[in-house]
Amino acid sequence: QAGTTTNYTYNPSIETNITGYDTQWAATVSQSSTERLFGSYSLKTITSGVTGDEGFYTPTYIGNGTYIGSAWVKGPAGATIKTAVQGTGMGVEVNYTLNGSWQKITTNTYTESGGAAVRMRIFTVTTIQAITWYTDGVQMEQASATTPYCDGSLTGNGTRSWSGTAHASTSTCTYGQDGEINGPTWTNNGKFGKALSFNGVNKNYVKSDPQTSFPTQLSFSGWINPSS
Repeated sequence: QAGTTTNYTYNPSIETNITGYDTQWAATVSQSSTERLFGSYSLKTITSGVTGDEGFYTPTYIGNGTYIGSAWVKGPAGATIKTAVQGTGMGVEVNYTLNGSWQKITTNTYTESGGAAVRMRIFTVTTIQAITWYTDGVQMEQASATTPYCDGSLTGNGTRSWSGTAHASTSTCTYGQDGEINGPTWTNNGKFGKALSFNGVNKNYVKSDPQTSFPTQLSFSGWINPSS
């Protein structure tokens, strides 16, 4: 996946506050360091179980175009949530069953032509559920398919920048045929420049680019620095 992407979500990894995340019904949201995939925090959502369709909306962006949204979520195995892009209207909802680990959820594409603010919504399905789940790496982009998570501070081994204030504006990132980083964070203390830091707690891995072809047999090598 070589190219450039822009993440139109202003506060995608909840690193400084929960600004822009609005709740639905009796759901509550808060910044949490208990679970996180990118950076030091995630968005903790608690639903009351009073009604279905509890959850939150992500920060809005105003602009016409075709959008697709994605986010990483972690919640109790078997719980069910749904997501869609909403603007003047709303895209077709996609249902997901949580598996107890971090998993990527993706909306269907949605085309906005009325100049309304667009945002993702992540709710429980109609079934009443009193659950807690965590969300990180929220991304809204003008594309027909999702690209690796883009954040002006936290991700990518290519170039990355904010359009304005860090964690309060859009992000633009370039990437080559690199794997998608799920959990590890970049550090400057590598054997040869930068390195990936694995926290040893969450499920951390790097997913290869789908356009990369591998031979039948191959081997890997790398330098590791285990810490206590």
